[in-house]
Amino acid sequence: MLKRFLVVAALAFLFVPATSHAVDHSKQWALGYFFDDAPIGVRYMMSPKLGLDFGLGYSTEEGPDFSSTDPGATSSNGQFTFEIGVPYNLVKTDRADFFVRPSFAMTTVPYYLDNGTSISSESATDTRFGVMLGAEWHATDNLSLSFGHGFGVASGHGDNLRGDLRNAEPESSSSISTVGLTTGASSIGFRWYF
Repeated sequence: MLKRFLVVAALAFLFVPATSHAVDHSKQWALGYFFDDAPIGVRYMMSPKLGLDFGLGYSTEEGPDFSSTDPGATSSNGQFTFEIGVPYNLVKTDRADFFVRPSFAMTTVPYYLDNGTSISSESATDTRFGVMLGAEWHATDNLSLSFGHGFGVASGHGDNLRGDLRNAEPESSSSISTVGLTTGASSIGFRWYF
């Protein structure tokens, strides 16, 4: 019995990484992903507790080109998103951080406007403010995985506007919702620190 215990203990010491200090990414850059609409992300950690996230995204959808004189013409309706977030680590441990992350995102939404004499291609801007609570686990000194959930306030026109033909300027609306429920659970991301 003692031999089995010693063998299991020896294997555990060989395969379980030892953590002798907390992972500190101060003054480091990271590439990764956190926000669905802006999946190309960059993070700069200004201190062990405070960072700055930037995200960019682009999506396109093929649809009818209402501004063309050709009735079968199609157009690619592109949508750009820019997101900025400020992660603040409330609790740091050897390999994990518990953070709060306020964020702001802007999205351009294309649509067509028929003013009675001509049809023009236009775009509207949607904005979102959010606050997330989450955890970031440092799997290695360079790779981290994160998980977050929170709430957000959106103001704009929504995805139902994309590529639509309108007779008047679209009306804006506001809503409060949970953030990060697109995957069915919450927002999941990763980062590689340099």
